[in-house]
Amino acid sequence: MIKIKTYTMKNETKTELEIIESMFASESPEEIRFIGHQVSAVDTMGHQLITMAGVLLAITVSILPVLREANTVPKIPIIIGSGFVMLSALINGMFVFRIKLITSIHQPFKCDLISCLRKKAITIRNYKFKDYHYALSFMMLGLVCYLITIIAALL
Repeated sequence: MIKIKTYTMKNETKTELEIIESMFASESPEEIRFIGHQVSAVDTMGHQLITMAGVLLAITVSILPVLREANTVPKIPIIIGSGFVMLSALINGMFVFRIKLITSIHQPFKCDLISCLRKKAITIRNYKFKDYHYALSFMMLGLVCYLITIIAALL
């Protein structure tokens, strides 16, 4: 389970839940909407990664005839890079874009409804953000492999 982060501000340590509670009125549905907007931002960043993966794979397919005539050195990194880009798209599709409803509380919490929904929303957001970073890391590895291919082809 992902822990809820704590922050220290002006010699006062607060959890992320306490900070959000202090931003909104008590029992306000705006808290859930606020966290929902953050989840939406992570989904948008994931869509951008998927678009980049599509462009990179389309470029790879278009240069395959050129690579077929090249020596073996540039072929290996582009195959590895394509694998990383595909893995990034797979992580995005399986984890970042996974729909998890905030209202699907599977375990009984000993708290009021808004507090439970707030905790669930933050947990969903944190998991999506973590998975987005994994996808971004694999995308960057793929881009590095593409760069190695270009350098090897020029040498």
